[in-house]
Amino acid sequence: MLETIIDVFEEIDWEYELDSEEQTVLLNYDDTDVGSWTCYAVVREKQQQCLFYSECPIEIPEERWLAVAEFLMLANFGMPIGNFEMDSDNGKVRFKTGIDVEGDRLSAALFKAIVRANLTMMSQYLPGIVEVALEDSSPSDAIYEVE
Repeated sequence: MLETIIDVFEEIDWEYELDSEEQTVLLNYDDTDVGSWTCYAVVREKQQQCLFYSECPIEIPEERWLAVAEFLMLANFGMPIGNFEMDSDNGKVRFKTGIDVEGDRLSAALFKAIVRANLTMMSQYLPGIVEVALEDSSPSDAIYEVE
């Protein structure tokens, strides 16, 4: 699976860092409309799973954690592929997509699909996360604006 991921990133001409011991590929993504953030692919060979994460590039102030968590809950409802997660210890937010290929293999097309879905969702919802976290917008108002 790791070879497929690397092949895709090289085909797209994305610079990446490989941690073969951790089975992780790290890269930066730049969306000209909403900003840039760190992404990483994680291979779970034993489970035959591949996960792709986009990390929210802003630090969420602790006093806004509950409001951001509410925004993420509203965003996740009905989301067909992937989900937002928030670490309750430090307030870090990320979006996760993944695929289980047990009994099959990870193809470039499948990996590209989870990457595309992931980047699209982070691009769509990042402005709302920023509004709720840094501009004190209400979660429901921010969801209305981004959806």
